[in-house]
Amino acid sequence: VLSAITAGGTALLRLGTSIGAGPDIAPAADVGDTFGTALIAPLGENTLATIRSSIGDGLAGPQDVDLYAVDLVAGDRVVLDWRTAGYLGVVRVFDPAGAEVAEWVLPDEFADLAFVAASTGSYRIGVSGAFNIDYDPVTGAGEAAFATGDYELGLSRTGAGSARLTAIEAVADSGTPARGA
Repeated sequence: VLSAITAGGTALLRLGTSIGAGPDIAPAADVGDTFGTALIAPLGENTLATIRSSIGDGLAGPQDVDLYAVDLVAGDRVVLDWRTAGYLGVVRVFDPAGAEVAEWVLPDEFADLAFVAASTGSYRIGVSGAFNIDYDPVTGAGEAAFATGDYELGLSRTGAGSARLTAIEAVADSGTPARGA
């Protein structure tokens, strides 16, 4: 148990949730561009999976979109860890009905992104070249040509009601640091 006590109150964190290693996903062929052709990414509760793929590896070329299906429960938190070199991409998240719930235009290095599932169902995570942001994930219409390249996308799912501590950052107004400055 980790407790933080401040003038504003007390908070407790009970340990017990750990993130287990899930599958590495490296599709042998182009990943589907629509809800119906999305690649199922098996992401169990409190699991981490890594996807390694490319935009532009299929018939759509620079209009390529890779869609991954992830089954979530309302309240699940998914952290997306984007890693690439020299590739500008977009990651979009769609709810089970196909409505966009999050969008990130990503730099060519790395970024950590997160969203919480509002309802239970099969969500889709779409990866495309930057500015290819108007495609319809249900029909595939509206894809626009842009950059192609390799990417790595880590998916970490923390189950509803679970907590995960990854860092503690604080600045004290007074006192002496216990471990140097």
